[in-house]
Amino acid sequence: MARDLVQPLVDKDFSHQAFGYFRAKRAYLGAVPVTAMRLSYVGELGWELYTTADMGLKLWDTLWAAGQQHGIIAAGRSAFSTACHARAVGPTGAGDEVVDVAHDVL
Repeated sequence: MARDLVQPLVDKDFSHQAFGYFRAKRAYLGAVPVTAMRLSYVGELGWELYTTADMGLKLWDTLWAAGQQHGIIAAGRSAFSTACHARAVGPTGAGDEVVDVAHDVL
């Protein structure tokens, strides 16, 4: 879903071929300047997006509005950790954290 949501909004190619793992790009997402980093360990083909504090709400609003057609929800940081655990890796990628995934999801 991340690619379907973000690619139409950015002025650069965010495809797997053009934006490999452990890379960063500067781009505009809508009217918001972002630094996108492909570092996540959640299993989604996505990015971490950074912008300045004064543009944070604009970035959120842009993603939220575009995400409505994709059924996007505001899940919070716990969803990231749960997705890491479901893939059997910790947030550091080391796989050293033991959790009860079913408990965390519920």
